[in-house]
Amino acid sequence: MDIETYNKKRDFSKTSEPKGKISRKEGRRFVIQEHFASRHHFDFRLELGGALKSWAVPKGPSLNPKDKRLAVHVEDHPLEYGNFEGIIPKGEYGGGKVVLWDQGEWITDKNPMEGYKKGKLEFELKGKKLHGRWALVKTKLGPESRQENWLLMKKNDQYANAGSDIVRDRPESVKATKEKVGKLDINAQLATLNSKVPEGDNYIHEVKLDGYRTLAKLQNGQARLFTRNMKDWTDRYPLIARALMTEKYNSALVDGEIVWVDENGRPSFEGLQNALKTGSDGRMRFYVFDVLEINGDSVKELPQEIRKGLVQRFVDDMGEESILYSEHFTGAGNEVLAKCCEMGLEGVISKDASAPYQEGRNSNWRKIKCENRDEFAILGYLPRKDAVNEIGALILGLWKKGGFVEVGKVGTGFNKSQRKELYSKLEPLKSQTPLAAVKLKDKNIVWVEPKLVAQIKYAEITSSQKLRHPVYIELREDKEPEQAYYPKDAPARYAKEELLQLITSPQKLIYPKEKLTKLDLALYYNEIYPFMAGHVNNRALTLLKCPQGVDGKCFYNKHPGTMNNVGRVEIEEKNKTESYMYIENLKGLVYLVRYNALEIHTWNVRAHSLSRPEEIIFDLDPAKGVRSSAIIDSAFELKEILERLALNSFPKVTGGKGIHLHLPINPKYTNQEVYQLSKSVAFILEEEMPEKYTTNMRLKKRTGKIFVDYLRNAFGASYICPFSLRKKENASLSLPVSWNTLKNYDLEDPVTLKGFRPKTFKHPWGNYWNQAQDIRIFED
Repeated sequence: MDIETYNKKRDFSKTSEPKGKISRKEGRRFVIQEHFASRHHFDFRLELGGALKSWAVPKGPSLNPKDKRLAVHVEDHPLEYGNFEGIIPKGEYGGGKVVLWDQGEWITDKNPMEGYKKGKLEFELKGKKLHGRWALVKTKLGPESRQENWLLMKKNDQYANAGSDIVRDRPESVKATKEKVGKLDINAQLATLNSKVPEGDNYIHEVKLDGYRTLAKLQNGQARLFTRNMKDWTDRYPLIARALMTEKYNSALVDGEIVWVDENGRPSFEGLQNALKTGSDGRMRFYVFDVLEINGDSVKELPQEIRKGLVQRFVDDMGEESILYSEHFTGAGNEVLAKCCEMGLEGVISKDASAPYQEGRNSNWRKIKCENRDEFAILGYLPRKDAVNEIGALILGLWKKGGFVEVGKVGTGFNKSQRKELYSKLEPLKSQTPLAAVKLKDKNIVWVEPKLVAQIKYAEITSSQKLRHPVYIELREDKEPEQAYYPKDAPARYAKEELLQLITSPQKLIYPKEKLTKLDLALYYNEIYPFMAGHVNNRALTLLKCPQGVDGKCFYNKHPGTMNNVGRVEIEEKNKTESYMYIENLKGLVYLVRYNALEIHTWNVRAHSLSRPEEIIFDLDPAKGVRSSAIIDSAFELKEILERLALNSFPKVTGGKGIHLHLPINPKYTNQEVYQLSKSVAFILEEEMPEKYTTNMRLKKRTGKIFVDYLRNAFGASYICPFSLRKKENASLSLPVSWNTLKNYDLEDPVTLKGFRPKTFKHPWGNYWNQAQDIRIFED
């Protein structure tokens, strides 16, 4: 297929693709272009005979020698096409984005034209992404047509890699376009830090996103991405740069934030840093919040609220899932901040709706951060370099299992008098060596005996136990250093004042009918925690979250996202690995309240021992109309069957009409063994009394019967945790009870939060976790 075929397919008055002609030059260049046409594919091109011999490869190249990738032979392209990257207009042949995916040299020791004509080319690639030996082989597969089907294959050499997905892992363009787009000569507008949200309708409020500030410059179908310090980071965000390629703007300059989002769509700065290290940018998003220039015209002087409309139009024109509009809210700024804090976000940016875009830091934009506040032991300090007898930064630590662990340093928030005061207090406490486990290696650190405690506000504690964005508040001389607990060693109860620091919106009504607030929930869990700890700590969790309270919309949440003070455990499921959550202490439990968890559901395994269940759970779930007395009788009938197997069970009322039976077991049996046993017991109950019981979970099959739910023992399933609140308007509780209490319990009138007295409560199950049982039928 010659160059004339290429020319006939294109209207060069509409497309910027080069017009074709045969070259007299003879080189050995290869090019691969990723083509986002109506059907996404890769164009593999080899310079031969004065043109680029071309094949469309739907799946792209593979480094796995076992993969034989279809390569459909298409028309020759001119050599100039090897430099093309940009937009082919919609409606034109091949309309869509074209990205220069790889380029370099191809080498063969055989006659290439002879091999091409015979339908077998073997060669070596020396590209920016592809290397080593490859082959293109014509086949007789496929329908009869003018297009020939070939196969593109990687030969087995040192560059082969069966476990790699080069198309997924290396999406970036290899074309150097900095000169084409140009440098960026502007100072980004920055916000001043405020302690309160400004009032009045003249302000709009945006979520403060936890990522990297980015200005995107578009020109002639290309995009470059710059940091707030004007560093070109385009190569770090290849998918974002590719998404910004467009024919709709000859030029544009927009301002925003690049973030990494978790499976719940929430930004994670730690996730962003990891993605930049690994080059995995599939979850990166560019939130655009301002525009400075459109098609050569500056719009900086337009009022903020008008520019927001231009931003919305820009994002709509992009039509890309990775390019998002940073929404704003008018009025009620305090409510926006409270919501952000509840969701574990960083805070809000409040902007003067009538102001122009003003470079540099100014009060037209104000940032108000959500605060985490905690006490930390002072392990040492760094002297201030430009002053004597002053500290420059404090080295902070937490108490963990009989010793202190360093968690980072804080160097902001001090005034001059505080720097001097801290120096005078720490100087007498100097130590030759750190009295803690530390990672910092700075030779200038002055280590001290951990006798003093500092109150610090911060954005989060990372999974590697390091503080992010810490700011010094004050010394807490009323606290002992050992009270600065590492999460696993947190106290069993908090004072009310401490709870108020841990939760947000304490007066928000969660149960309006009962007039119960978020603080009431925190106070309840604070009191009941010593009884609840064994049932909730270190368990994989599923939460029912209700941000608007019991009457609002609720959703189940399994993954931690950006939540603070929860542990994370990676769990394999199907073909991927997901992060699940657990808590370790009372602080974690209170933080579940902070994040609007109304119901707490636990798995029957510990987060770090996922293959060995510690409990068996039976859920007696009645159909509508089944009497309360019949449900209670069923619990005793199930109890008898379990006793035949030498297994003791413990009843729990669920806060509704159901009853759970808990069986503590030695964690030496597999998930499958526990699941099969529970299934067998359920089937025995159904077989003995089929008129009363069913193991069919379908509601239509449950009429007038009690569903014996053994599925709670399947891996990944959960059940309501003892002492958890329920999503009922009366704020009922899931409570352990004794068998004697169950006999006369009214399931129609469950115990509620208002009717429960934690201070006089005694656990009816005794020392439950010391009663772990062997399953004898597995022992024989």
